[in-house]
Amino acid sequence: MKKPQKKYAVVVDVSPSEQLNANDAEIKVMGFVFALKSRKSFEEVGSLYPDPKNRLTLKKWTPAGKKYRKKFVEHAKMLSENFQIIFGSNISSNKEIRVVGKMYWELIMKDMSLTPTGKTKDGRPTVTLGGYKVDGETLPKYEVLVDDLLVLGWYGEALASCIKSLIDLNKEPVILDVLIDRLPNEKGGDEHYKATLLKEMCRRASNGLLRIVGVPERTDYLQRDLLVDNVSGLLRHIVENENSQYKEALDFFKFNRVNK
Repeated sequence: MKKPQKKYAVVVDVSPSEQLNANDAEIKVMGFVFALKSRKSFEEVGSLYPDPKNRLTLKKWTPAGKKYRKKFVEHAKMLSENFQIIFGSNISSNKEIRVVGKMYWELIMKDMSLTPTGKTKDGRPTVTLGGYKVDGETLPKYEVLVDDLLVLGWYGEALASCIKSLIDLNKEPVILDVLIDRLPNEKGGDEHYKATLLKEMCRRASNGLLRIVGVPERTDYLQRDLLVDNVSGLLRHIVENENSQYKEALDFFKFNRVNK
């Protein structure tokens, strides 16, 4: 395979939380912010934007009021017009996440069975994993919800689609570095077990071109993380509200995938 000459970066978040529930029709929006020139492109956003006149101190979308949300839409429009970053999304129902996640997990991670080996106190099925190596160290055994693995499969399929689009656009192999939010029920610290599974899934699916390179220890703190939180929250508002006052923001999103 030809050695990749181009490298892209993307930061990803999901609204609402990635945790699956019994409501099959609930919609989740995976938001993407792509840095087109360098990772610095989505570091210089919000309160860190180079031009002081166009700065906005970003905060989480969900508790924010209408005044802030209006200012964010204006900020997002400005960012989308400077050709440094682009926005995208992957929109799915809980039902479709389970279908896509199972299909992709069993395709790429078939040596790790989804067959339950236990259950939580409230009856949710779990599997026991561990005993595999990450960066030369063998991970201890741990229990994980089957639903959480289905979410990882959904993540992996969406990210694989992203890099395929970039490869098709460039007509040659490219590298895509991915920064993700903390995954559902992930403890953090030395126990980013789900992140290591997603990292391995992406490596297998892309011959190493798709790379998980960062998981924040402190969530929704950096301006880039708050930017993608707002992007996913904004699009979810538009999807769930037919008469959303923010519909104009759809013009900022260069690609959207819908799986319901």
